[in-house]
Amino acid sequence: DVDMEELDAFARHLGMDPLKEQGHMWICRMALQAPVPEGWTAHEDGDGNTYFYHEAKGLSSWEHPSDQFFRRLYERCKAVDEQVIAQSHGASAAAA
Repeated sequence: DVDMEELDAFARHLGMDPLKEQGHMWICRMALQAPVPEGWTAHEDGDGNTYFYHEAKGLSSWEHPSDQFFRRLYERCKAVDEQVIAQSHGASAAAA
């Protein structure tokens, strides 16, 4: 189970406002439970910070390799929500 402080911090990491965008917090929950993709391994540095390494590509990252996927997912969901709101306001104005 994910603790709320970690969830809120991760929401901000993705660019989300955890107080205003509760409807998108499911994305954060999924991201925090996402496994490390194939080819990547998780490691800790001497200070206990997690980093990720892809041996075949010789890449390392402080960010989980799937974070960019979840960031894009959030941005797409937010764009769809904004489009729905704009259309509903347009429909309301047309009906008035």
